[in-house]
Amino acid sequence: MKSGTIVLLNGVSGSGKTTLAKALQERIPDPVFHVSFDAYLGQLHDKHFHEKTVLTREWPTIGRGFHDSVAATARAGNRVIVDHVLQYQDWLTECVQSWTGLTVVSVGVLSLFDVIQQR
Repeated sequence: MKSGTIVLLNGVSGSGKTTLAKALQERIPDPVFHVSFDAYLGQLHDKHFHEKTVLTREWPTIGRGFHDSVAATARAGNRVIVDHVLQYQDWLTECVQSWTGLTVVSVGVLSLFDVIQQR
């Protein structure tokens, strides 16, 4: 995996994105950052998860910040595996715009419904 590459793992929660990201990190000999949207959201204070209206209002800027931070990390020459759920068309558009000029490999992570329910 060359420097500045982004591997996007896109799938629903519980589909195995994190497990796959860690397995890829194990197999790739060079350092690779694993960044996830869930971890990014984890930087917010818990109080914002109880007030859905605040997050709903801020959702566009939260998503844009995450996508731009991934781009900045890759543009600095780092290899990045992104664990994400592209649940809005706007987010896909933002990724395409933010990540223009970078090498991006997009992987759809699918799982059986029964497996997702177990997780």
